Amino acid sequence: MYYDAQGNEYKRFDTRDGMGISRVRKKGIKVMILTGEDTQIVTHRAEKLQADYCFIGVKNKVAKLEDFFGKYQEFSWETTAYIGDDVNDLDAM
Repeated sequence: MYYDAQGNEYKRFDTRDGMGISRVRKKGIKVMILTGEDTQIVTHRAEKLQADYCFIGVKNKVAKLEDFFGKYQEFSWETTAYIGDDVNDLDAM
């Protein structure tokens, strides 16, 4: 994340991540973005990547996934790959 002198927040996204997500989607694999960040920047990135699901501002990712799996029976812990980027992702992984 970057901040300017006025306090505006900027995020940097790696284009290689985007290419990987694009290739996975072409194989018919559904993509979810699940983040504790509560910013429209992530929503815009998810739209650009054509993510199938996007949940922002999630503080308890395990609970959110349990709820999601309950609503969408075709998904489960056993059929889901989870990629995290920080220690707050460990419980979900």
